[in-house]
Amino acid sequence: MPEGLPEEGGGGSPPPINAPSPKPNDSAWRDRALRAEARIDDLSKQLDQLRADLNKANTALAESRADADLDRTILTSAAIDTDITRTLIKDAVAKGAKSSAEALKQLQRTKPYLFRTSPPPSSMSPDPPFTGQPQTSLSDLADAARSTNDRRSLLSYLRLKRNS
Repeated sequence: MPEGLPEEGGGGSPPPINAPSPKPNDSAWRDRALRAEARIDDLSKQLDQLRADLNKANTALAESRADADLDRTILTSAAIDTDITRTLIKDAVAKGAKSSAEALKQLQRTKPYLFRTSPPPSSMSPDPPFTGQPQTSLSDLADAARSTNDRRSLLSYLRLKRNS
């Protein structure tokens, strides 16, 4: 019979199925705990760095959005030189203005030469300026043009007829 095989009918107990694993010594556990603590410290430092980076990115995003809103406001205000207007508004906000819109209104009052004024309507302008009053009908404008012989009323009638 080959060596190493149990003999038939022979005694001998089979090896236990759930044999207890050998117990590691205390130094192995201590080394493992020290490595885990070092890893925790490294991960904590990385987390702190990532949080700081996130705060910087959020601050930059907020500043970018504020600048975009300011640029949009300046463009709708018909500013002649947007760079100077932006600088003056930022200075006013830094000195205590409540908002950039308030600073813009103050700037429009104190330095109106930085903003375009709307040109006066001419008889050849494509659309009449909005006055807040309802538009008159085509027949009313035709009657007014006939009765007054006014060139402006005739042009208003023709403009309304063309656009309708």
